[in-house]
Amino acid sequence: MRAEIAKPKETLSLQNKQRRQKGFTLIELMVVLVISSVVMAAIYNIFLSQQRAYVGQEFTSETQQNFRAAVNLMAREIRLAGHSDDYITLPTDNNCLVEPGICDTSDATHLAFTYIDTDCLTDGQDNDNDGHQDGADPDEKRVWVKYDLYDAFGNGITDLGRTIGVGSNLGTGIHSPAVMNIQQIEFRYLIDNTTGGFTYAPAVTSANMRQVRGVEITILARSEASEPGQNFQTIFTTPGGTVWSLAAGVRGRLFTTTVMCRNLNI
Repeated sequence: MRAEIAKPKETLSLQNKQRRQKGFTLIELMVVLVISSVVMAAIYNIFLSQQRAYVGQEFTSETQQNFRAAVNLMAREIRLAGHSDDYITLPTDNNCLVEPGICDTSDATHLAFTYIDTDCLTDGQDNDNDGHQDGADPDEKRVWVKYDLYDAFGNGITDLGRTIGVGSNLGTGIHSPAVMNIQQIEFRYLIDNTTGGFTYAPAVTSANMRQVRGVEITILARSEASEPGQNFQTIFTTPGGTVWSLAAGVRGRLFTTTVMCRNLNI
């Protein structure tokens, strides 16, 4: 047999080093790319899901704050309706702009009422435009308030509007937004049926205004922005049977409360 010639150690070391430096094969690179793509897609989906959840929470919080602010604001003032110097004796005049109470122009879409605020006698303002600040003139302390909906900012979304007038300026006050993004509102009036119960009326007239004992308020608040591709409730029905709708992708919240007019519960 022919004897094998031993290779120098330096040659063997160089060959081993070359084998170790061959790098990755094409198949190995493709496998790594596929795995990396799957991992990145999973991370992106998790991020996107978290982002949507965060935005959804913001919109939900915004909507809840809107209807709570609207209800709290209106309830606080509606409870004053009918407050006067001598509220035990009901006035006989049907025009609430003369005597405190729920105005006979109130209907399902807007509410108007008056009350007496004696602070107007000492607020340093000429509330009744008689050329004198303050005074004992009854006009000086008569306050008129109206709530309705209008597009305050011209963005196509309605807002809760509030108008207030004092003294002889009743009905001519400044119309200003009170709460933003209120899609719909409905008022129903609790009428004393003289037998210990109530009936609901869609409007206040000269025939029933002195029997009004409370106001049922239903509000549909909405998010300002829409979320394309999201499925939210779009149809809402009020206790009075009115059906309201929202565009797809818009979050909405329906809320109903009843405010009893303590100055009219006589």
